[in-house]
Amino acid sequence: MPQGFVLGPVLFLLYVVEVIQLVKDCGFCPHAFADDLQVYGRALPTDSTELLGRLAVCIERVQAWMASNRLLLNSTKTEFIWLGSTRRLQACTSAPLYVSGASILPSQRVRDLGVILDGDLTLAAHVSHIVSVCYFHLRQLRLIRRSLTADTAHVMVRALIHSRLDYCNGLLSGLPAGQIARLQGVLWSAARLVLSLPSRAPVSAAMHDTLHWLDFPQ
Repeated sequence: MPQGFVLGPVLFLLYVVEVIQLVKDCGFCPHAFADDLQVYGRALPTDSTELLGRLAVCIERVQAWMASNRLLLNSTKTEFIWLGSTRRLQACTSAPLYVSGASILPSQRVRDLGVILDGDLTLAAHVSHIVSVCYFHLRQLRLIRRSLTADTAHVMVRALIHSRLDYCNGLLSGLPAGQIARLQGVLWSAARLVLSLPSRAPVSAAMHDTLHWLDFPQ
């Protein structure tokens, strides 16, 4: 289907339902979101080579199904990653996955619907990405802060900073205190920007009483 094609949810599900069953028949668990298809399998580290082989066969069957339905599997956008503890990941094979003649090496991190997942599921890469993007926008807003009213600055911070801190924040529950502190630091910096306070001024009380913001863990 061309990008932007108008197709209702029910018709789309009817169109792709066969590929979901195909993945299940191969012994894998599929997760589909629009045109984003993910395939999950599990095995002991000693059986990772065998799992990789079965995954290659599954993808070949998916590719054949797509070809018969006038679709094309894009090998350049295909990634795979091993998930597990650090000790178990070291025991997994580092062999590539072959898709459409392309050799795809295991990724250290992948993006899943806007969330960056690392192999050991610490979400450290995702937190670093959020912090980096938020501070970039805060630096840009600081350049024009004198031209903004407090209400306008508040609206822009909610749009550019809070939206990123809030996105999929349920995944961040239970993170180590150090990672939470990095996200809390972004919130404090954003509050200082809105309130036009110096970069190291205490801001917790004003953030609660004036802006009515909760701390990040809440």
